[in-house]
Amino acid sequence: MSQCRITVLKKTFYEDIADKYSEERKKGDDFGPCGMFKEGDVFITKGPFGIEMPEGFCISAWDAISKLAAVLAGGGKVYHNVSQVVACCNDGYRPVIFLLETIEDES
Repeated sequence: MSQCRITVLKKTFYEDIADKYSEERKKGDDFGPCGMFKEGDVFITKGPFGIEMPEGFCISAWDAISKLAAVLAGGGKVYHNVSQVVACCNDGYRPVIFLLETIEDES
């Protein structure tokens, strides 16, 4: 059975956009790059079909990439018939960029 390995490639922060539009930023809250992930973090999907959200993963980021992870964990191909893809969460102020890859279940 296949699984999906998710690697954090990069964390970004668009300070100019946050300064202009983020209510948290305007209130002076500590609002910067995503604090849930570190670059280089690796997560492996689990479950009977290899498509369960990894433990400790951000639910909003999972919502953004879960369909791609499910296709790859199922042994399918995405976009141009490839078994890996770069995708990001949908936080417009501080997106996190991930590499998703098909891997064989190592258990």
